[in-house]
Amino acid sequence: MQMNELQISDGKILSFTSDLQGLKLVFQDWKEKKWALFFHEVLAVQSISIEGEELSHLAISKDDEFKRITLEYFLDEEANDFNCYNFFGVWRDSVLLKIVAKDNYKIEPID
Repeated sequence: MQMNELQISDGKILSFTSDLQGLKLVFQDWKEKKWALFFHEVLAVQSISIEGEELSHLAISKDDEFKRITLEYFLDEEANDFNCYNFFGVWRDSVLLKIVAKDNYKIEPID
């Protein structure tokens, strides 16, 4: 499954955890189906009270200020290899979660 196939609108992030292996995000869509999103090769995360917040949409950007600042600390990484995944909140249409990572993720349903 690709990220653009996931129904982000009216869904919410239930939890996320990160470690050296990557980031796991548990997402519940508007039909109350739960999904696990696994991001590998994560460089940075910026979160603003994301757990339980309703989302409006996801924007994937190659040109993002947070990504640019992050890559200043990782001089050995190629900027074109990374995306910034921006999860927008429904109430203010502002980004609640940013993830700078390679296009190396997996999406699995949670039964």
